Amino acid sequence: MKRSTLVFMLLLAVCTAFTGCATKSEVETLEMQARRDREEARKLLRQMEQEFNTRLETSSSPVREKQADIWVELNALRTDLAMLQGQVDDLSLQLDQLSGGEDSTTSLPALALDMKAVKFALEHQLAIDLGKIRQQVAPKGDAAAQAARGTAQAAESMTPSSTDPEQQAEQAIVQAEQGAQDPSASKATPATNTGETVAPKAEPAQALYDKAYAAFGERNYEQARTLWAEFVTAFPDHFLVPNAVFWQGECYYQLQDYKRAVLAYQDVIKKYPKSSKFKYALLKQGISLYKLDRADLGKVVLQDLVDKYPSTPEAARAKQFMQTE
Repeated sequence: MKRSTLVFMLLLAVCTAFTGCATKSEVETLEMQARRDREEARKLLRQMEQEFNTRLETSSSPVREKQADIWVELNALRTDLAMLQGQVDDLSLQLDQLSGGEDSTTSLPALALDMKAVKFALEHQLAIDLGKIRQQVAPKGDAAAQAARGTAQAAESMTPSSTDPEQQAEQAIVQAEQGAQDPSASKATPATNTGETVAPKAEPAQALYDKAYAAFGERNYEQARTLWAEFVTAFPDHFLVPNAVFWQGECYYQLQDYKRAVLAYQDVIKKYPKSSKFKYALLKQGISLYKLDRADLGKVVLQDLVDKYPSTPEAARAKQFMQTE
């Protein structure tokens, strides 16, 4: 179109050159034609722009939809990650509570210590034969399980008692009794000039008692009995004397010297009726009499325990023993 206009103007110029000059109407005609040409050019440009924008929107629409989908998925992943993080935090908190310090009552070490203390009381103070109970509850024909139990018991018998939780439990009981009867014993040594608190040294009586108990935990019953006898002789006024006499009876019982065990338990019953070991001594004396084939006397002792202290664990154990014998 521009080319035709140029050609037209060129012809007009040639004609003008030959005629000498252009008329006014011819100039106006040329200007109108030029305006029309410019207007058509603008329309064509607008059409091209619209067509380009339409094609651009059509081609980018799938991309925008894909971006929107990715954004939704990303937000969903963020939500899931936050939930997982919360669950991990909860599990970490529970794990921290279970594996916490020994002063925590809900930690695994504390629960294990409690179980050891219960086992100790069942075996040594209530005279419950846990090995026999294991054999009774074990499924018949389960040789592998029974062998595993036997191995575990053998390993347990070889474990040194220096770090035995049973000993820790008994020592905790002893310390509680000591604190109740001798409040000054639980006081810590004043802080030194360095700002550190010095742990009090074990007194000779407590050290001897702990040594005897350590020997008992290692199943050195004769040595333990000798040490407890030495404790009673050396510290006759100590508040742990009733316990030491009772544990001498336990040593005789473990050595199957039931006659001497009966006599040791009798010392506790006669001399220390207010001791925490009094009911235990009644129970173990009655059982020892059964071991001596004196069921008639043993039943009298155990029935007396049941009649006087019916709601105690010792009475419950006495009832169970008499029913099974």
